[in-house]
Parts: sequence; C-alpha cells; structure tokens
Amino acid sequence: MEKELISVLIPLMNDDDNDLLLLCLQTILEQDYPNLEIIISSKLEKINLGNFFNDSRIRVISIPENSLAIIRMELLRQAKGEFVTFLSPSGGITEYDALTTAYRLVRENDLDVVISNIVSLTNGVFYMKKVKSAILEEINPINYYFYLKRFREFCSLEGKLIRRKSAIILDYSQSEQKIIEQLIALKANIAWYYGNIFFWREEYGMFPNCNLTEVELYPPVLPKLDISKEKIPNEINILLCVDDNYCSKSYALLYSLNQTTLNKINVYLVYRELNTYNLTMMLKIAAQLDMLRIVPVKIDDYHYNQLKLFSLHKSKLPLSAYYRILATKLLPQVDRIIYLDIDMLVTADLTNLWQTPLGNNIIGACCDLPLTEQENSWSYQFLGSKGNKYFNSGMLVMNLAIMREVNFFEKITDFIQKAANAFVLGDQDALNYFLQDSVEIVDSKYNTILGYTNNITSEPVIVHYCGYDGLKPWELNPHVDSKMKVKYLNCHRTNTRDLLYKIANFPKVSIVIMGGLKEKRKLESLLFQAYPNFEIIILGDNAFSSEDFADIKYSSIESLAELVNAQGEYFFFLDGKDYLKKYDSLLNIMTVAINNHIDLLLTQSMKLVEKEGLFYIKKESKQLIPIEEPSLTAFNDKHGNDGGASSGILCSKKDFVKFLNENELGIEKILQGLYERVLNKYYLEEIVWVKVE
Repeated sequence: MEKELISVLIPLMNDDDNDLLLLCLQTILEQDYPNLEIIISSKLEKINLGNFFNDSRIRVISIPENSLAIIRMELLRQAKGEFVTFLSPSGGITEYDALTTAYRLVRENDLDVVISNIVSLTNGVFYMKKVKSAILEEINPINYYFYLKRFREFCSLEGKLIRRKSAIILDYSQSEQKIIEQLIALKANIAWYYGNIFFWREEYGMFPNCNLTEVELYPPVLPKLDISKEKIPNEINILLCVDDNYCSKSYALLYSLNQTTLNKINVYLVYRELNTYNLTMMLKIAAQLDMLRIVPVKIDDYHYNQLKLFSLHKSKLPLSAYYRILATKLLPQVDRIIYLDIDMLVTADLTNLWQTPLGNNIIGACCDLPLTEQENSWSYQFLGSKGNKYFNSGMLVMNLAIMREVNFFEKITDFIQKAANAFVLGDQDALNYFLQDSVEIVDSKYNTILGYTNNITSEPVIVHYCGYDGLKPWELNPHVDSKMKVKYLNCHRTNTRDLLYKIANFPKVSIVIMGGLKEKRKLESLLFQAYPNFEIIILGDNAFSSEDFADIKYSSIESLAELVNAQGEYFFFLDGKDYLKKYDSLLNIMTVAINNHIDLLLTQSMKLVEKEGLFYIKKESKQLIPIEEPSLTAFNDKHGNDGGASSGILCSKKDFVKFLNENELGIEKILQGLYERVLNKYYLEEIVWVKVE
C-alpha cells in the first residue's frame, strides 16, 4: 500500500535563519520516506534554497504576516498531506528512517498524534536519550499533567506527527503548550514514543519548558471528605501482600509483630499465587506465632485481571505492589487496617498507631522524609506546594469503611490504569496524587526509613528497609558504618533465624572457612544468612573480634583433624575470600540436601575479578543435576571448576570424618575421595556463592 503524504511545515519567521533552514531541509530530504511535501512560509517572495532549489517536493509561499498563529493556519490550509509536522529552521529530523518510523507508529496504532523525544544538538553533538524498546504510551486527560512535568516535548508543537484533520481544528493563537493541551482535551488518539525522531539546535534558542500556571487539564483527586464519625475497632488488623519472591522475606516482620504486640492481632496475607513450599511455611508460621491470627486471602480472577490492566513495563515494581488497593474488596468484613510493606520490622506495640484518629481523611501515613526534607526533591516537583506532605506508602492506616462508601477501588483503579507509566515512584506516586487531600500525616517513627535513621530523633516503632542506599537485610551491606543501621539490619536477620528455628527442625551446619577470615563481605554474607542453625569454624587467621559476629558464635581450629569435634551434621566449605551471594543461600542448599537425602552437593558460583572490578556470571538453570562424571577433575572440566578447591561444597559430617580418620590428607584430596566414594551426589546449577580472584 502506498504511504500517505506527509506535509512538513516550516515557518521562516526571521530571514537571517536562511542558513539554518538549509541545514533543516537537508535532514528532511535525507529521509527514506517516499511521499513528502515541504511547505516553507516567508515574508519574502523568494528565498535561498541552495542546492535544493529544483526539488519538486519543496514549495515556498509568501505570507506577509508577523503572527505565527496566522502563518501556521495558512500553512495548514495549503498542506495536502494526510499528516503534518511543524518544524522550525532550528530543528530537524534525526536518522534517515525517522519519518518512516513515525508513520508506521500512527498507522499501526491508529493514532492522531505521535510525540517523540526531542534530541538536543549542541555544538555539533547530539544528546540522544537511550531507548530500550519502541514502547508507546497512551496520552490521555489523566496522565497528560504528569508527562508535561517530566518531558519538555509536551511544551512545544515542534516535532509532532499530527493527523491533518486533528491539526486544522486547533486554536493556534494560544501558547504551544496550550495547543498540545487542546489535543489532549479533545481526546485525540495520542501516544508518546520513547524513540528519537526530531532534534533541536540548543545554541539558537532554548527549547521551551512547561508553564504550570497555564494548565487547566488536571488529573482527578479524591475530593475532601466530611466524615462525621470514625469507628476504630478494638482488634488490630494488619494487611500484608506477598508473592513467591517476597514470601520468605516476610518472616522477620511476622515474628516481630508477634513479639511486640500486647494483644492478639489479625494478619491478612493477600496473595495471588503461592507455591506449595511457601503455603506450607505460612501454615507452620501461623501455628507457632500465638499472638497472630494469620488469614490467607487469595485474590480472585476478576480483581487480578483488573490489576493486570495496569501498564507496568516501565516500573521496577511487581504487580503485587498494587495488591493493597484491593483491601476494600477482599476484606468486606474489615473496616480499618494497617498496611505494611514486607521489608519492615516492628519494634514496639502498634496500639497507639491503630488508635490514631484520621479525622476527615481515609488514610494515615508518614512523610517520606528523604524527599520532604530536601528542597527541589521529587516530592515538590510532583505535588508542588503540597510536596511537604508527600508520604511513603510502605505503612498506611486505612479507613476501609469510608473507602468503600466513596468507591475507592473503582476510582483509584481507573486513575492508575490511565496513568501508571507516567509515575517515577510507581504506586507511591499514584496514591500521593490521588489522595493528596485525604491523608493524615502521622509521626515518622511509624515508618522510619533505615537509610535515614541518623536524622530521626525518636525511637522507631516500625523500621523500613528502603531508601536510595539500598539497605536490605537480605543483601550484602559491607559499606554500612552506622551502628544504628547495623543494629536493625542484624535485628531483622535474627528475627528470621529465630522464627525458622521454631517452625522446623533444621540440622546444624558447620560452615568451615578455609584459609582464615579476612574479608568483611564474607563475614557479612554469614551474618545475614536466614538459615537458623549453624556455627562458624575458622581454619586459619581471623581478622575480626567476637563483637563483629553479633549473635553468631564461632571457633578457630589449627588443623582439619579438629573437625571431628564440630557440632554440625553437615559441613559447608568456603575458601579464601569467597562468600555467599544471597541471604537464603545456605537455607536453599540445605533444603535441597535434606529433601533429596544428599551426601555431597556441589554448587554453582559466579566469579569476581577484583582487579577488574567485574563479575562474571554463568548461565544458571536452577536445576538439581545428578553427578555422573567419574572424578572431580572431570566434573570441573565440564562445570568450570565449581568443584575445585573447597568452596561451595556441602557434605555430611559422618562421611567427611570417616574419610578424614582413614587418611591424613589435605582438604582437596579429602573432597576428591568423598566424591569418588559417596553414591548420592548432586550438582545445584544455581549461583549461591562468589569466587573472588
């Protein structure tokens, strides 16, 4: 099918811009799009077209006007194309196939307008935005305001491909920003494309920025309510939202709730899918935590499909981050609840928080202090003068009774479906904007962001492991030097281990450090392990004091022969500088070993070359593979030395000690002998430790 005509309209407002015009024309005429016309307006009868004076695609029309609005309307009247784009001599088109791309987007998606990145050209250098994929975002009256604040391209008519029938009905006497807003208000089919189609020469004038005083098309917010009487139930209700990735990370929070509450509380565990292991673990936890009544609540198909309509391809958040907005639907019998993020720990009873009156508001929340206490932060860019009330959505006291009355779920769902990808901080931005007139700000001790604890004066009641420094208890944090931060990181880890110790009879593991312990990250990788029953045995020098090990006991030995006195039923060996990669590394390999009655387990590693500062990561299948190679040497040849030295190897103590008593050999020879002797040996093709070179 023949491609439709595109009219490129260039108003030449200043005769001195003729040289720029020639540069602009060159970028247009180099396009591979086959059906173009270029209409240039000038006050003069003739202008210098240089080498392009014989090009039949170019028309020059004389318009003796100073009004850009009148000139644009006349250019539109003269245009014959199905689509038009306005350019100034200071602009141009980027790559040779840019117009072809723009045309393909409008035709394939039945668009009226496509808006793309405007690339800056400064001193001959293009500053192009990195584009991961050709993703289109719908622009509508609800998300327009957010895109306007983030992208300068919404402030100018420059470089838009517009269907002519939409362009001719616009009022060009207004500012360019208002012209774009007209298109949005008319509900034209508009999309934002992350590609680089047009450019602008910055040295000949700055590209316009948004003028918020001109905006009339604002997204909806929940109106201020008049709540006559607020009912606060006696029993505390807690809402947690989990999936298979986050289920195990909730253990510390559940245990801390059980340890701190003065009265029994109801914990509603909302999920869509949980595998058998996670469901079984939650049942075991529910049986052990006597102060909690854990109620699993599965999301039904209808409401899950509503959430799936959210466009989240730009977000790092999982869909489970939005489960909390389902509370009014999933818990019809509950009138008030405290939502908590999984990456939290409760350090004191929540009764005072539960009884906090919300007045005419439907939620209570804490200011996101890292933002609200910093001028020009995102909270002020996002909410303007209300930026000082921007809240962290990790803890929410929710008045579900009133939320039902105002049809909160339906309204917030419609809002997020139309605006999700316009946000910087995902669901938190959505809630902050929509509820900006309906939030009661409560004391920040109820949502103390760990990375910001040095700025908090009161003792935290709820610690939140979030923030830009990425302090997660299940990740390595060797750079942390704050005693308070280390305290709460270890507190979370201790809670996890204590709970796991209660719910299962985990055999003890002796972690044997070969060659001494000299690296802080190795120590950290042991401190944060979730496995609840292990000891540390160091063969070689130890550079750390007992205080560095917090609640973990360790012992030092001088020879392998002393391992006969180890308390563990299993040995796990780490060598030199090597360290465990994940917080659940030991838990995972022990679960695999126990469930499969394994005597010798070899595990996969990734390599860190310290001189290069680079990690080399192997492809992992996460499968448990029976070992068939006849020798450890043959195994290493096939699997990249994952059975080499002594790192990442798990074996039963009885087999190791038996072989040790029979032979006075080094660790490598002993492990080779075990490899050849034991029958039940496997390789776990999952990265659980880091080899340091």
